[in-house]
Amino acid sequence: TQSTWAEEEFDRRMIAFFKRTDLDGWWVRKGLQELHSHDMIPEPEICVEALKACRRVNEISVAIRFLEVVRINANCHDKKIWPWLVEQIQPTLCELGIPTPEQIGFDKPEFYYETNH
Repeated sequence: TQSTWAEEEFDRRMIAFFKRTDLDGWWVRKGLQELHSHDMIPEPEICVEALKACRRVNEISVAIRFLEVVRINANCHDKKIWPWLVEQIQPTLCELGIPTPEQIGFDKPEFYYETNH
């Protein structure tokens, strides 16, 4: 169908964009903004290439923010999506040394603390 083709074409375009080796930090951010503007949960392959692009330009903070936004969007739709997505991209996260938002405490409010009540 037309909508499936459009989604597949979009995925191919985004993957090709993030694979470009001539991107600088500005272009990586621009690509991530384009991705987020579609209000979608990106396929694991897009996430992997976006993370690699962030790492190539030494923007680990941008990579973590990207993961944080994807996590929020995924959890708004279905709480099962984020764990599945992390499972799919985990080898890349390990390879690049990029933590998940949960690993650095970004899944909790800033002043969150456990109570013993």
